[in-house]
Amino acid sequence: MEYICTTCCKDKRENDELLPATERYISERIDFVAEESRKSGKPFIILSGKYGMIDADHKIPWYDKALVPEDVAGMVPIVKSQLLEKGVWKIRFYGKPRTTPGWEPYYEVLEQACDQLGIPIDYQEVDLD
Repeated sequence: MEYICTTCCKDKRENDELLPATERYISERIDFVAEESRKSGKPFIILSGKYGMIDADHKIPWYDKALVPEDVAGMVPIVKSQLLEKGVWKIRFYGKPRTTPGWEPYYEVLEQACDQLGIPIDYQEVDLD
């Protein structure tokens, strides 16, 4: 199945209860990508620095963990397993340019996992936070 994808974000609602990822993250980009998912009828997944690939409606607690270069090697097998489990065969990835501070590790994880599985990525640049 083809999936729509973006990354998590730093700004999060700090409620104590579990919230769906799209409610936990406070981001115009994530809202935009969620709308693109609805319009296209394709499922929406988010690459989280803590959890790997999660469904947009997956309930998560508040956390503060950005993906950093040292995390890439350990996160790739997790994301690879999650992509296999979901039956992903193509990803339309919405993100800021990889040169944007903090974005390179997310690109690395996504590209390495997808490359190992032969999953093509269609990149869509979005300049929203």
